[in-house]
Amino acid sequence: MNCPRCGKTIDEHEPGPELRACMAEVVMKWEVVTDKVGIAYAVDDAGGKHWLRRGLVGVCWFPDEWIEDSWEVVEKFLHCERITMEWVRDEQIWWVCIVKDYDGPDDWWVGTAPALPLAICRAALKALT
Repeated sequence: MNCPRCGKTIDEHEPGPELRACMAEVVMKWEVVTDKVGIAYAVDDAGGKHWLRRGLVGVCWFPDEWIEDSWEVVEKFLHCERITMEWVRDEQIWWVCIVKDYDGPDDWWVGTAPALPLAICRAALKALT
């Protein structure tokens, strides 16, 4: 499954401004603004500005790294039948986030990553793509 914003495979997305921009546009439905350097910030429904890259002063929004920001993403899926988050121990510990929608038996989206916020972001992008 590919990202609608950049075309990368969703599971290839690593934490960073590009993934945050995808999350802002696709999941949160926020406007993403760029500047001379690239992706700068997202504007939420209330007009609030959320910086998407490091080194900028103000309110940052890093749902791919900060658990408190990834809970905002989870809130977008509270209407779903089931949201599961758990860790699996293989050769290393992996977090798995599963979103199950009411619509049908095959509507499951799974995001995996070494950190829970990134797993949540990957599952959310898959669910809305």
